Amino acid sequence: MTETERPTNSETLQPFSSIAVVGVGQTGGYFLREIAFYSKRLAGIQTYGIVRSVPDVRPVYIDHQVKLSDNPTEVLGSERPPQLVIVTVPIHEVAAALQPFTEYDGDVTILLTQNGVGTGELAQQVLRNRPNIRVVRGSLFTSVSYKPDGSLEYDHERRQIAFAPVPLPGQDDDKVYEEAHRLRRFFDSLGHQTHVLEDFKSMEWTKLLANSFGRSMIATGKLPSETFNDPDYYRREVESFLARAHAMHKAGIRIEYFPWLNLRSLERQLKLVHRSRMDAAPVMGARIRGKVSRAYTKSRGDIPPAAARKWYEDHELDPEILEYALPFIHLADQFNCPAPFVDHMVKEWYQWKETQRQLLESAK
Repeated sequence: MTETERPTNSETLQPFSSIAVVGVGQTGGYFLREIAFYSKRLAGIQTYGIVRSVPDVRPVYIDHQVKLSDNPTEVLGSERPPQLVIVTVPIHEVAAALQPFTEYDGDVTILLTQNGVGTGELAQQVLRNRPNIRVVRGSLFTSVSYKPDGSLEYDHERRQIAFAPVPLPGQDDDKVYEEAHRLRRFFDSLGHQTHVLEDFKSMEWTKLLANSFGRSMIATGKLPSETFNDPDYYRREVESFLARAHAMHKAGIRIEYFPWLNLRSLERQLKLVHRSRMDAAPVMGARIRGKVSRAYTKSRGDIPPAAARKWYEDHELDPEILEYALPFIHLADQFNCPAPFVDHMVKEWYQWKETQRQLLESAK
């Protein structure tokens, strides 16, 4: 694959006049808020929020113009059916979210925005006989969280999203690639930084690699500033990051470049510092460590990952933790590479907590 983008007829691609968002949590709320905020300027987009059950009280971050529904079939059969469906449910719920589209005959574009790997291939399996559906993989690089009042908080200067086409069996790759550019143009109009790639698999793995730095905080509960200033934890994070990147290289998975994130450069710098044992030195090592720490806190703030906050604040064990930790463990094992220590640590921590939870449930 090449980073040189193929020519498209992007000037003739039309924007979307009706959009549905499946799942209205933090990420779904983000998309609904962004679309609703700019809707007037974009000639009034009809927006739907599809959830398992309609909440008794509308969340404060969901605009009153958004039509909430717990019936995807009803939304697809409405007078203005969605031309774009953004699926934001957790990765283990994607198959169920795609099921209503297996019998849908209308033209629709589906944007999958989950972190993790395998979602694009899952869509190819579930929707393999639907030539009317165009699937695009999305990677959102904007960190979204809740404020105490229930509203959403994110950096408006760092609204960044990348796209990659997911051709279904028998589809014209170029047509789906053009659809990715249609999405790019739409999100450009919303004020986002955008980027289009050709390979959705490498985009999935690269985003997972990007999200992996600092993963030890899930098990430790430490803040980023504490993790990066602790020589032992920082060393483990660097070793695990390099192990993941090495496994990707061995598997032939390209580490993609994004205009706002260059993981190839980060890998080169960390590899140089780590191999020369300069990571404990006061000059070069400290400079790289400070650069990593600043980049992390600038994009996410000095707060642990969402999965860590769910556990330490709400005592909720996020099942997505394993969806993020296991892929690199399996990839390293498949290609006989050094295993990422942090991913193994998080896996064992999760299994321990899950065992405790099950014991407490059985004792009730």
